[in-house]
Amino acid sequence: MYSTVYKKIENYLLEIITQNAGTPDYKLPSERALSITFNASRKPIRHAYSNLIEKGYVVNIHGKGYFISERVQPESLSSIGLDHPKISLVIPSIQTQFSHDILAGVSDFCSNHKMELSIQLSDASTEKEAYLIRSLPLSGVKGIILFPVDNDNSYHSEILKLSLRKYPLVLVDRMLPNIRASFISSENHQAMVNAVDFLKKKHFKNLVYMTPPSSIDSTTDARINGFTHGLLRSYEIATPKNLLIVDGSPRQRQNTILRYLREHPDTEVIIVGGSQRFPVLMAAQDLNIRIPEDMKLMLFDDELSPAERNTLKPYILQQDGYQIGYLAAEALYNQLYGDSRMVVKMLPVTIIDTSNDQD
Repeated sequence: MYSTVYKKIENYLLEIITQNAGTPDYKLPSERALSITFNASRKPIRHAYSNLIEKGYVVNIHGKGYFISERVQPESLSSIGLDHPKISLVIPSIQTQFSHDILAGVSDFCSNHKMELSIQLSDASTEKEAYLIRSLPLSGVKGIILFPVDNDNSYHSEILKLSLRKYPLVLVDRMLPNIRASFISSENHQAMVNAVDFLKKKHFKNLVYMTPPSSIDSTTDARINGFTHGLLRSYEIATPKNLLIVDGSPRQRQNTILRYLREHPDTEVIIVGGSQRFPVLMAAQDLNIRIPEDMKLMLFDDELSPAERNTLKPYILQQDGYQIGYLAAEALYNQLYGDSRMVVKMLPVTIIDTSNDQD
């Protein structure tokens, strides 16, 4: 941890030197100011300054502080050798708002900390994901943030190889079995417990969670388990009627939902991923079920257009994709500078009631 902090401080000071070289008597931040900025003790700060003094970039004037050395001129900045590592975000697609938010968080952290970022789309293909993970380290990429492809809870040898060689790796949204890596996600289990409690307080009795099979990924498992836990806690009963497993093409999913709603016309709320809402809407239209008058939707993530949001007035389980991306980049940054500790962070999901939104 110490080496990570000292390196962050040194890079920060090098950026200031780069931007202000040639300015006469330019004073650098004091040890006290840096201690507050980085929430660090004086030891790594003095280590960073000592290195920069030794390299000839900084001078320490007793009683006055640290200054950029007059020997450092703008034309000689290329010799400073700032450490701007290149990293990659490997993600199935950026078609959803959640994916866009993760990308924005990663991008902002990289911009703020002078890391070069490349975005690689796996196109939801395990084969392409494996190729990217195998080839990126060979192309000079120093670390990878991976949003794994849904693949029946399995993992391929390329991810395992990265993990075993302790290559800097952070997983987002999906946890993989037997892979030791930092992991940043939402609190999916607790989100569903809270969702059921929220609906209970709204006096709904007949709920169903529409979900892919539980084996598809860790996020799906956590949500199904959280939903069941929530039913038992809030309603003291959980039955097969409360869980609707859907798979296959959009048309196949729509037919599954049609059969379910015909068999259970008393359904009051369907919980579904925001990007998976279309088969539900089509099935409801075929059965002349009005949303939200006859049946409410609770959606994971706001993937709606303003018009859809105004018409459907759903409850939204909003993940903080931006913060997930930002924290993932931070965890990778720390690994690159010597902090090998595994970080696991799961962020709370916010429930938004759009029923009272202004038209």
